[in-house]
Amino acid sequence: MEYTESVVRLGTRRDANILGEFHFLVSKDGRGE
Repeated sequence: MEYTESVVRLGTRRDANILGEFHFLVSKDGRGE
């Protein structure tokens, strides 16, 4: 169970980073306009 929780946490962190970068790019484009 501990191993699964660790994997889930890492996956969540990874997704959060990707979404964060995507949101940053979208915000950047929005400011450009």
